Amino acid sequence: KLGLLRQVGSQDFSWIDRIRKGKPIIVCGDGKAMHQFMHVDDAALAFAGIINRKKCIGETYNLVNDGFITWSEYHKIAMKVIGREVNIVGVPYENLEKLRVPGFDLCREIFSHHSYCTAKKLLNDVPEFKPKISIEEGMNKVIEDLDKKKRIVDSDNENWEDIVIKKQSSLKRNFYFKLMKKISKIKKKIKGKK
Repeated sequence: KLGLLRQVGSQDFSWIDRIRKGKPIIVCGDGKAMHQFMHVDDAALAFAGIINRKKCIGETYNLVNDGFITWSEYHKIAMKVIGREVNIVGVPYENLEKLRVPGFDLCREIFSHHSYCTAKKLLNDVPEFKPKISIEEGMNKVIEDLDKKKRIVDSDNENWEDIVIKKQSSLKRNFYFKLMKKISKIKKKIKGKK
C-alpha cells in the first residue's frame, strides 16, 4: 500500500493530521540521520528499464536518488507540502525504545541510522533511467492519494506521541534543574575559596 513514511512510529499516517492540527511531531535523536527516498513511479521506471536486459539478470540494484536528506529536513518538506509548520521534538533513541513507541521497528532497524546507498550501478546499466519526481512532488501525490482513500487517521485518537513529548519535556526540565543546582554548588565552592 502506498503511504508516506516518517522516522518514528505511526504507520496510520496520523502524523500528517498532527501537522495539519499544529501538533508537534517527534524524531529520533536530533533527526540528523540521513536517508534517501524514491517515489514509486520512479521505481517502476527503473524496473521497466531492467526487464529483458541481459546484463541486468541476476544483478542487485539500489533504487535510490542521488544525494540524501535528513529526517528533520524530510519532515520540514512534509510540513511545507501540508502548509503548516510545527515543532519537531528530538527524543533519544533509548527513550523511544523504553516508551515502546508504536511501529518502532523501522526506526530501530533502519531509520535511526544513516542510510546512504549509491545508484551508480543502476544508472550505469540502465543509462536512460532518470528519476523525475522530487520528494516534494512525491509527497504531494501521496498525501492527495491518502486523503482520497481516507487513510489518514485522526490524531486525536492517537495520543502516544503527546505522551512521549510530555515525558521528554519533563526529562529536559529535570536535567536543566539538576544542572543549575550543580552550577550553583560549584559557584558557592568557588566563592568560599576566595
